Amino acid sequence: VTGIAVGAYQIARGVGNSAEAVKASKQGMQWDHEKREWIFYYLDKEKEELDKLEAEKNAGKTASGEAASADTAERKVKDRAYYDLLNVSTNATAGEIKKAYYKEARKVHPDKCPNDPEAAGKFQAL
Repeated sequence: VTGIAVGAYQIARGVGNSAEAVKASKQGMQWDHEKREWIFYYLDKEKEELDKLEAEKNAGKTASGEAASADTAERKVKDRAYYDLLNVSTNATAGEIKKAYYKEARKVHPDKCPNDPEAAGKFQAL
């Protein structure tokens, strides 16, 4: 009995909202799934919002795209060989090192470079 009542209620809601949906659609409105309401969609406003978010995101980065920091001097390490192999700074975080490793591994993997006879050696060195 409860299922029938809920089903009837949902059908009535659908019929009632259909008229509103048709009216809003004719006015050029679109349904916003996040806000769950009909809105006027303006592409230029969204572009401005995205530009603003991108500017805020890039505010903490240098021109080269790296994060800006007050301490730009390299950290002293005993052996830079692995850092040089991955082309990362000695100040790199664990996440940056991991990302650089995966990128380099894809470049020198023997399966990705079948025409390079030294690919296996490069990959093992990595």
